[in-house]
Amino acid sequence: MKPSVLYVMASWSGSRSDVRFDDTYVESHINQLKKISNNLTQISIGNPENQSKREEFKEYLQALSNVSNVPVVVHDVPNIGRSYGQWSRIYEKYRQQFDYYIFVEDDYQPVLDNFDSVLIDMYENKNCGFLCGLVLDKTGRYGIKSERHAGITNGIASSTVLEKIRDKFCCLPHDMGEYSNGQIIFSNGFLETGFSIAEYIDSGKYRSLYDDHTDEIRIYGPNKDAKDIFSPKRVVVIENAFNYVHFKESDRPVSPVRRTPKSRVVGRRN
Repeated sequence: MKPSVLYVMASWSGSRSDVRFDDTYVESHINQLKKISNNLTQISIGNPENQSKREEFKEYLQALSNVSNVPVVVHDVPNIGRSYGQWSRIYEKYRQQFDYYIFVEDDYQPVLDNFDSVLIDMYENKNCGFLCGLVLDKTGRYGIKSERHAGITNGIASSTVLEKIRDKFCCLPHDMGEYSNGQIIFSNGFLETGFSIAEYIDSGKYRSLYDDHTDEIRIYGPNKDAKDIFSPKRVVVIENAFNYVHFKESDRPVSPVRRTPKSRVVGRRN
């Protein structure tokens, strides 16, 4: 019997990083999901409160019912905790109804056929609590020293692990007020419950791209030409439109990707 998988997408319907308003991320993400093979059981989309939400965005969400025969459920949630608050509240609704939870943000899209099966296989082989795109820690890998946490958080966890975290904290940990560092709070939920956090780039088969919302996209991983599992919306749009992205060669662990045409896209979030 194939495992059940809930794909949990955090979304936002307004301005990002105070740069400009853009609420096209969910629609672009859904369109990308339609193009690739997967075995998802359900797609759940967080819909946080936002007084500036456009009617067109509301109507788009209301019209969503399925993606390639995968049911879609939109969850109205309070605007607390950013992406991690949305993930926590959606998990609370379903908990052990699904075997695995894939947590993503609307501005990063899956680009690999059967990405969910790939993530499950790697997750089980690594025997970890959470598998994500990039782990940062105090060793200063990639020139960034930090408390150990999921630095690019799109990833997967089992409901068995998540339930133990919920038992300890009464929820999946997230910001409860003013934004501080949701990645670390979310990650500490795993670490303080005795689970490890792993990244899928260490083998060199896959890489992780990070959109820093300037004129560069950074490549993380030992193999800059490896496959992507998730990709920032800007890269997906350019690849779909022009079939190329210009990569700048670099010997640094963090490699910038410069795109043509150059664009500014705003960052997170609610």
